[in-house]
Amino acid sequence: MRKNRTRLNLIVLRIFQFVALVLILLLAASTFFLQQSEVPSDYSSPNLIVRWLSLDRFYDSGLNSILWLFLMVLLVLAVVFNVIRSTAQKALHLLLALIFGVVFINKNLEVRFFMPIAEGKEVLLSSFIDRLPEKEDATIRLERFEIPTHAGTSSPKNYISHLVINQIDSVDLAVNRPVVVGKFRLYQNSYDRVFFFRVMIDDKPFETAFGDVFNVDGTPVSVIAFDDHTEKFIMSIGDDEFRPPLDQPFPAGGKTVRITPLGIRFISVIEVVQPVGVKWLTALGLLYIFSLIMAFWKRPAEERG
Repeated sequence: MRKNRTRLNLIVLRIFQFVALVLILLLAASTFFLQQSEVPSDYSSPNLIVRWLSLDRFYDSGLNSILWLFLMVLLVLAVVFNVIRSTAQKALHLLLALIFGVVFINKNLEVRFFMPIAEGKEVLLSSFIDRLPEKEDATIRLERFEIPTHAGTSSPKNYISHLVINQIDSVDLAVNRPVVVGKFRLYQNSYDRVFFFRVMIDDKPFETAFGDVFNVDGTPVSVIAFDDHTEKFIMSIGDDEFRPPLDQPFPAGGKTVRITPLGIRFISVIEVVQPVGVKWLTALGLLYIFSLIMAFWKRPAEERG
């Protein structure tokens, strides 16, 4: 009877370990492998439960961090209350708890943001991060955005951003092919298509899209929309609104304005991550794998003895 109970407990323990391993792998995948998407980066699911649990942005959610912390605490408690009795198993579980702790710190201290870049445009990392040291800054230009398709179909095979880093290095950023720029990692997240215009203001050219704001001599300027009925643009210069016609000179706010359509361009939405503790995580992970191999190797030797 006691032997049967011991065997049953062992079976339950193995099932628990298997389920825990699956959960850890799923959590790790959702944490470290960023997923691309065709939805905007600020998309919010219409499902209240999905939004509340942050399942639509799980890898960047508070729930993700809490689950890593919960796993760490669970492992520590299992050791403290002697749920795990073997010294080797205790050491392995404490090492795994330490790894989860590093992941938790990484999730809470890392820098993460979305960086949209239009084709032919260049941005600075410092435009998105406050107080970024000059030596860590970088210019990133999107030369071209490409959507290759599977042969004989219109189904996208990948999304590729052809980038130029610091006006020197040409790199291809694609889904599941991140690019490292200094301390930052760039991931291809999503894309958009936007109609662009060239706005000439007193012979100064500006390329913009509807709703974008740019400054001219300290004055904010924006092309808001196009009125199909009057065939005129709706444009704001400072606090004043004007309606210049299509591709014709127009006096506005003491300046001469001319708006010329340029056509549709891709905007690549790139996720930028500055991870924390990656070297520690790598070292501890390798140490855990080595210790696990040694534990399994030693165990049969003891059984043979």
